[in-house]
Amino acid sequence: MQPLDPLTMPLYGRRLLEASAGTGKTYTLALLFLRLVLERQLSVDRILVVTFTRAATGELRDRIRTRVREALDALDSATTDPLLAALLGRVEPAPARQLLADALAQMDEAAICTIHGFCQRILQENAFESGAPFAAEFLEHEDDLRRQVIEDFWRNRFYPAPPEEAAWATATWGEPATLLQRLGRATSALEVELLPAEDTHLVKALDKQSREELAAVRSHWPRVRAEVTGILHDTGNRLKRSEKSYRLVDQVPQLLADMERLADGTDLPPVLPAGINKLAAPVMATLLNKRGTQPDHPFFDLFGRFYESFSCLRKQQTINLLHEARRFLLTELDRRKRGQGVIAFDDLLTRLDTALEQPGRGKQLAERIFDRYSAALVDEFQDTDPLQYRVFSRIFDRDNGALFLIGDPKQAIYSFRGADIFTYVRARRETPEANRYTMTINYRATAAMVKAVNRLFSLRPDAFIFTEGIVFQPVQAAKEARGPLMVDHEEVRPFTALLLDGDQNGPKALAKNEALPLAVARCAAEIVRLLAAADLGQATIGNKTLTAGDIAVLVRTHREADAVQAALRAHGLTSVTLVQASVFATAESRQLAQVLPAL
Repeated sequence: MQPLDPLTMPLYGRRLLEASAGTGKTYTLALLFLRLVLERQLSVDRILVVTFTRAATGELRDRIRTRVREALDALDSATTDPLLAALLGRVEPAPARQLLADALAQMDEAAICTIHGFCQRILQENAFESGAPFAAEFLEHEDDLRRQVIEDFWRNRFYPAPPEEAAWATATWGEPATLLQRLGRATSALEVELLPAEDTHLVKALDKQSREELAAVRSHWPRVRAEVTGILHDTGNRLKRSEKSYRLVDQVPQLLADMERLADGTDLPPVLPAGINKLAAPVMATLLNKRGTQPDHPFFDLFGRFYESFSCLRKQQTINLLHEARRFLLTELDRRKRGQGVIAFDDLLTRLDTALEQPGRGKQLAERIFDRYSAALVDEFQDTDPLQYRVFSRIFDRDNGALFLIGDPKQAIYSFRGADIFTYVRARRETPEANRYTMTINYRATAAMVKAVNRLFSLRPDAFIFTEGIVFQPVQAAKEARGPLMVDHEEVRPFTALLLDGDQNGPKALAKNEALPLAVARCAAEIVRLLAAADLGQATIGNKTLTAGDIAVLVRTHREADAVQAALRAHGLTSVTLVQASVFATAESRQLAQVLPAL
């Protein structure tokens, strides 16, 4: 991996630019845009810039426009930006002035968009080649349609089903909405192998085995009822007698009553009663005290074998049904949207990918797109999925093309926010080593913080697990890095761990509900201490006095955020929280809803 020099990197071919946070990724992207305008003399509408949110596209457009304006101004006056000065120093001023003026005038035509915006534009402009409808209505939310489809699946699948199967579906999901919720991200993850896999043969074998073993349990129960009852009530054995095990006052009577109902049945139950697994020998072995004797009776082994096969049966049935529901949902969704002439966000990508796969016509479509856009810069590439990567590769991965993939590989591990580590690893592997670059200077953090991060993540070669595709690249702090946090004329260490004192809890670790208020109080107290020092002029960042706006508290849940905010409020400090909840779910909205009818 070679350090990136944005002025000498070739402007052709596939280039992978790995950029950690604070290393000037957006600055570099804007500089590459300038080079494409000045050196390759591409008009702004022929340079595709793709990122993954609408907010990011607006910021990128503003940054690129500002960069073009700065370059145009720098042709007539000196600039303090050494890279910009070096770039302008190797082009003819008069042609450069015209190119930059044209770029600035045409900036509203610049192709700076989200991946879905790009696909939508291509499908609309190339409806014939892509096979897309000429006048499709855009469906921003398809939740209602998904709900209708899954309700139809439920009716088709379970209304005519045998009573035993219908009872199992009702006990497992209750209603179609729960089934749709259980499918989760599997309905949007298209290019994946879903695990565990379907296995209809295994279901048939487990069903036969479970019925035979349940028949044996029912046959034995009348003969062993008294013996098992005696064992469960015997206080001389090793059975635990807590509310979660074999408490005599309620748990044992309930366990025996559940076994009686199971023995009286004739079919497989939809689900087993909660807690009846305590009659299985393997489960019983985990609920023993140290003293006394362990219960030993053949019935516990017999019930254990039934419980194991029945649990495996219901698990595999659930897996099979989820696969079946997903297939129905995806197929029927596509059919209904095409029939209704609507198209949703994910359809934009899948339909463009399908169009590019078509023999003959797909290649022609790729050529038309490439004729329109000669270069593509993909920002936040670590969030790219296999479908998106394939689309860009088919269009721009050619000798005379220019495909710049810009992202932070360390963020590719965050699947919860849509990143796909395997796509990133594949892209890195398919990019020649000479075409891989890393940005080595951090302009955001202090020198001490950069040193601490380098030290922490260099302790293990497998810090990010996927050592083949993600190798930690140490960075350097910029010479003009911001000054450190100083309190009482001493520099605060960049990484400081505040550990709660567990001595008050004895040898036991603190539980979450005990640790949260202690951590919140400690956090609030530290913030109060820093701001109090700032009021006395004894807490600074560089040459600037520390303010409340310089402090951020990162939490994992909204509940923790509310707790921190309440603690700060108790000290007279106001704060702002960033949440994803709807404004209509707030107490203020409910109060306003009451006021409006009154008015």
